[in-house]
Amino acid sequence: MKAVHDQIHDNIKKSERILLTCRQDPHVDSLASCLSFYLFLRNLGIEADVVIPRPHHTHERLKFLPGSKDVRHGLPANGEKLIIRVSRPGAKVGKFHYEVVDHTL
Repeated sequence: MKAVHDQIHDNIKKSERILLTCRQDPHVDSLASCLSFYLFLRNLGIEADVVIPRPHHTHERLKFLPGSKDVRHGLPANGEKLIIRVSRPGAKVGKFHYEVVDHTL
């Protein structure tokens, strides 16, 4: 069996596009981590999006970071929720697809 980091790497490499998000009122560390992972993925040639539900002062404070201009606002606002959670080792997640149309997820 492959090491966990090799499994993660393999799954990232075969992804077409990766959605990175954090909670509705993100901490500076959360959004900065999303941005750093976003840049890492782009350097691998993988499309990625950083989406936070709505504009937040944390985003304004991080405008100096590379990639911050690419942060999108707008998870579904009509009562729908987007939740992706893998809660334990060995849990399997099937394929998940999303589209961005007119700058909206």
